[in-house]
Amino acid sequence: MNLIDELEKLGEQEVRKRLANNVYGDHRNPNNSSVQTWLRSKEVEGEEARSEEAITVAREANDLACVSNSIALEAKELARSEAASAATSARWAKIAAVIAAIAAIISTATTIIIALYIKNP
Repeated sequence: MNLIDELEKLGEQEVRKRLANNVYGDHRNPNNSSVQTWLRSKEVEGEEARSEEAITVAREANDLACVSNSIALEAKELARSEAASAATSARWAKIAAVIAAIAAIISTATTIIIALYIKNP
């Protein structure tokens, strides 16, 4: 088994322990240098994986933000439509109130006229 295969089998944590205990020799030993290079490559792989994960999370957050914006726009349009409908309803209510007031005035006037006519035929 070559050194790289052995390192892969042991895993990063165990290799770091062994390196700290000089299992691979001191810094002048070629194996030590190879192990340190392998560890650096694992660090870079980890950073790349974290970067990819961060990009994935950012994309998902962006997608959610787009959905939220769409929902907010729909809610705004619905509110605008409801406000316009409420304004129209209020206008019709005012017209109905004016008509009711006119009808009440006419009814009262008619009652007064009839009462006066009956008293003084």
